Amino acid sequence: MASAEVASGASARSRRWPVPSARHVLIVVLAVAAAGANVAVLRGADRTTEVLVVANEVAAGSRIDVSDLRVESIAVGSETMGALVDASLLAGVDGFVATRTLKPGEPLLSGDALAPGIGGVTRSMSIPVSNDTAVGGALVPGDLVDVVGVLEDGATFLASGLSVLAVPDDDGLGGTSFAPTVSVDPETALAITQALEDGTVHLLRSTGATPLEVPGG
Repeated sequence: MASAEVASGASARSRRWPVPSARHVLIVVLAVAAAGANVAVLRGADRTTEVLVVANEVAAGSRIDVSDLRVESIAVGSETMGALVDASLLAGVDGFVATRTLKPGEPLLSGDALAPGIGGVTRSMSIPVSNDTAVGGALVPGDLVDVVGVLEDGATFLASGLSVLAVPDDDGLGGTSFAPTVSVDPETALAITQALEDGTVHLLRSTGATPLEVPGG
């Protein structure tokens, strides 16, 4: 009988599960935490929120009216949430200036609207030039341009780093005229207008270039 009991005890001890080490426990905890974080990210990507969406086209440099926007619920991830404009700001955007041409159906982005007089968007003007004096007509909204005036007494920089707000659509007729719209302050607008009347104006793409010191600027 004693031999049987001894054998039974030995067998029971041999079937015990090994006690996990602290290292094994830590690995399991980290794995569970990582799985939970992945689920949270996936759920965040499916989160629905109300944002502002463009209802009517607004030309770059034009004022935005409340009627030009609508509220729409869309699913966005946390990484893009900060770029969109929350629906609660609808009334606050009224009267702001569009920094680019806004197309119907596009979500309004945080940089698409600025308060009048902020960020250099105090005035907007179109500069009628030819393609060969405006980087071959290859400018796009968001580019920065320098303006050179060629007058009787020589050439001079009239402005530096003006933001291109809009460019005319290609009419498909192969024309050489080009009139991009840029943001300007009143003094710069006068200088460019005078140069257009008395001489020739050239536009240089200055995106990424070191800003220039412009006389009187």
